[in-house]
Amino acid sequence: MALSYVIPVWIEQVTSSYEQDQCCLDMIEKLSIDLAAIPNYTLSNGLLRCKNKLVIGNSGTLRKQLLDSFHQSSFGGHSGERATLKRLQLVFQR
Repeated sequence: MALSYVIPVWIEQVTSSYEQDQCCLDMIEKLSIDLAAIPNYTLSNGLLRCKNKLVIGNSGTLRKQLLDSFHQSSFGGHSGERATLKRLQLVFQR
């Protein structure tokens, strides 16, 4: 009997952002061998975190999508670039 499960799109986008980011790939490799290899970083279910903030890789369009979403949402309130960036930094790392 096989088990199946759904992976949310946002998780796929985050893990895809690591694929062309050599720094993220190096961290994933190290943490896969030793979970304590890099201070303040964790790897769980393929997601990198730094001090409990989700790490977003440098590749792909996810960063731009997040910036647009935070800026346009009621949470962001169309505030300026700096305020939007500060809110993103509360949740995400990199």
